[in-house]
Amino acid sequence: MGSENQIARTDKIKKHLILLILTVLGTVIPSVITYYLIAPSQLEQKSYDGRLAEYNRFIELLRHERYKNISLLISLKSMAENVTSDSSIQQVEDAIFVLHNDQEIHRKISEHFSILVLNDSNLVRLYRKDLMHVFWERDFNVDWGLHSESVQLAYEFWAEKERKKVGLNPKVEDEIRAKFMIISWQYDELINLLKYGIT
Repeated sequence: MGSENQIARTDKIKKHLILLILTVLGTVIPSVITYYLIAPSQLEQKSYDGRLAEYNRFIELLRHERYKNISLLISLKSMAENVTSDSSIQQVEDAIFVLHNDQEIHRKISEHFSILVLNDSNLVRLYRKDLMHVFWERDFNVDWGLHSESVQLAYEFWAEKERKKVGLNPKVEDEIRAKFMIISWQYDELINLLKYGIT
């Protein structure tokens, strides 16, 4: 009788263990499957939301007083495209002179781009690197074929060695003028990519 009780008790324990294992498997496996199916999309959404917030901050900072010369730098493209008189040509030259004399312009550009460092894409990283190559007059390191036709044409025009002086009263050397004009086109291209979420 003791042996039968022991067998019955062992059978009962086995049934409870089997029931426990089935319960655990019945709850854990669906949870694990759900996690692996949903988590990547949640992480992707979180990553996208983080990038979007940073890009929006990147664009919004252009309105900040500290970054007014970066806004001026970006506006050079529009100013150059809308030249209608000698005075508007001189305004472009004067703006370049202001940028060239801003001793902190490199630091401000770096600060502005630092917003994108945590969640930036390979494309944003490339644009940032290429823009800095132009800033440091190492445009030979830029793969211009990766940029828009507009940026390529701007580079060809402004990097041309035999171009005429700009403005009635030229204030900067041709290389300085070319540098800031090309950067303006690059910045504009990057902002449009960010704005339309193509990155």
